[in-house]
Amino acid sequence: VRSIDSGKASRRQSGCSRGVVMEPVYQEILIHYSRESCLDGRKPGFLPSHHCSPTNPLCGDQVDLYFLVKEESIWNCECSAQACAITRASAAILRETLLQKGVEESCSVMREFLTSFDAIIEGEKAFAGQSEAMKALLNVAGLPARRACARMCWDDTLGLLGGDLASGKEL
Repeated sequence: VRSIDSGKASRRQSGCSRGVVMEPVYQEILIHYSRESCLDGRKPGFLPSHHCSPTNPLCGDQVDLYFLVKEESIWNCECSAQACAITRASAAILRETLLQKGVEESCSVMREFLTSFDAIIEGEKAFAGQSEAMKALLNVAGLPARRACARMCWDDTLGLLGGDLASGKEL
């Protein structure tokens, strides 16, 4: 099992979110995803090939993401999340986004999401083509104190799967 355990979230931007309000439709989407049963942990008998453990020491969020990668595709992803609603929603949206995609396509989607997230922080427009769930999560970029919650799973998963892809390691 290829694993990483990262505390990168402590280096991510944080700050005050006073004065910024998330649109109600996006709040509803994130609440829905935060309650997904896919966040309840690894099922017995599931043998992942890859694992990462994004954490945010500033707020205590802990997530475990387990991936089964075969034939350069993500066949399955299971999650365990002891975290706030935004982090839980982010993990569930990531899982839904990557399942049944090739690793290369998955890395491209994650890079596009993270680039859009950073563009919003800089006051620029995000890329088109995001799912409604991803758009809801991108809305969190306007909440400085919650940015790490929204992106930590994406950063660490890209580091895990993209690192293997870049190194030429067979998945």
